[in-house]
Amino acid sequence: RLTCVQTFCCCFCCFCCCFHFQLSAQTRTDEPGLFNLLFGIYGFPTGLSLVVLSGSSLFTGNVAYMMSSWMERKTTLAQGAWICVLSWLANLAGELSKCVQLQGLTCAGP
Repeated sequence: RLTCVQTFCCCFCCFCCCFHFQLSAQTRTDEPGLFNLLFGIYGFPTGLSLVVLSGSSLFTGNVAYMMSSWMERKTTLAQGAWICVLSWLANLAGELSKCVQLQGLTCAGP
């Protein structure tokens, strides 16, 4: 269950950051303030909110949790490493699946 949820959480972040690519290059050069405002509202914060609401965690959070639990001697180094590797692979799978999906949309044409 954890691996599936972590795979989807990276899809959430990637999906919301795709808004960055939907804004035209003309908007980026003509109105950089508007571009930064729109990306700041709809980009990463929305994706991160979806991650939190889904109850999953990203790799960076798992590294912090495992390091602190290892320092408090609640987990072994091998257990922490296993969780971090599993989290990293699940996040990578989510990102790659979103890349494949976006590549398919790009190649489909209008």
